[in-house]
Amino acid sequence: MLYENLHITNNGELMIADTSTLDLTKQYGTPLYVMDKQQIIKNIKMYKEAITTFDNAQILYASKACDFLAMFQLCKQENIGVDVVSIGELYTAIKANIPVEHIYYHGNSKTYQELEYAIQNKVGCIVIDAIEEIHMIQEIASQYNYIQKALLRITPNIDPHTFDEVKTGVLDCKFGFAIGTELIDTAIQEIQKSSNIDFVGFHCHIGSQIFEYDAYQKTMDIMLQFVKQMQETYQIHTKELNIGGGFGIPYTNEDSTICITTLFNQLASQLQQFCQTHSIEIPKILIEPGRSIVANSGITLYTINGVKQIPNARNYVNIDGGMTDNPRYALYKSKYTIVCANKMHQPHDSMYTIAGHCCESGDLIAKDVYLPQNLQRNDTLAVLTTGAYNYSMSNNYNRFTKPAVIWVDGNKHQIVVHKETLDDLLRNDVTIKEA
Repeated sequence: MLYENLHITNNGELMIADTSTLDLTKQYGTPLYVMDKQQIIKNIKMYKEAITTFDNAQILYASKACDFLAMFQLCKQENIGVDVVSIGELYTAIKANIPVEHIYYHGNSKTYQELEYAIQNKVGCIVIDAIEEIHMIQEIASQYNYIQKALLRITPNIDPHTFDEVKTGVLDCKFGFAIGTELIDTAIQEIQKSSNIDFVGFHCHIGSQIFEYDAYQKTMDIMLQFVKQMQETYQIHTKELNIGGGFGIPYTNEDSTICITTLFNQLASQLQQFCQTHSIEIPKILIEPGRSIVANSGITLYTINGVKQIPNARNYVNIDGGMTDNPRYALYKSKYTIVCANKMHQPHDSMYTIAGHCCESGDLIAKDVYLPQNLQRNDTLAVLTTGAYNYSMSNNYNRFTKPAVIWVDGNKHQIVVHKETLDDLLRNDVTIKEA
């Protein structure tokens, strides 16, 4: 097993925490998202301990990884901030009563209405991603007689050697302002003319699923050199430096790991040495872990509808879910560890491709994974490490309903997001009266 919160009973059933996955499927049906609340708390506490190596630092949960009311409430309980990238995430965080000063709002292509909603609610900080946002923030904030705290998102031109689709720190990228371009100078000058913007520093994020320590060290060095340049050129004293997230986690036994404590110790030493050498005040450091807080807390359970064996081709396992509840394989060819939850003691030695139920040839969860030879209808399939970017990316393609989300806490469990109903699919539809 990859993770310590997963266990196998004597009769070969998969357990998450102290809860039987088979009992969960009987009570709630499938597909079903299951998340271990205590594992999430453990991951948060690991970050809270590791970040103490910095003199002044704050954790912001990157909520796009998994966002619903209970998750935001847990962030509030654990006293960490949140990073939101849409008006919907912001609305949910506010409804969860997270202190607005602990909410950072970023993302590209923000609309006027979204920025107005953020400023009306006195969101803690807005991460500026475009010149137009500077003008809109100034206009809206002046109308509300409010001084809006802001960071500027910088692209440090770092290649972290991850999937191309999740690189966000390279030169050719839709996010932020690339170092070495005139756009940065224009942005700084526009911000300095904006009396209703409290400009406190810079933000960067180089991508997701990063296992290389030196990628973060290079990023820190580039950003600190940039901070020094901004101080010398524009007399900007950086109060906050957000170094993003993207810390890699293992999905299969082939994946690497990264020790957050080791990484943060390296970065804190690098930060302190640079600032002392160049007589720069050490800024507050912000980090945005998302996937690494929730991914290993979650599994997704499916019921097998049947097995199709095609001679001289491949064997398909057909499940009652697919790209509607886990689009990551279709998007990134992401790999997962997959097991038969009711046959854990049987050898997983036969190769299968896991096919979803959407009317789409690309609707697969995995190719060439090993499962028991005698798979059959009504067996339970468990896809591990689905706590991040599964529920939050779920969709209604083919008019399938989204699954429920269940939290387990030891041997207790509860619904935190209800399964959608067929009526939910029609909620916003309009019936046209016949002439």
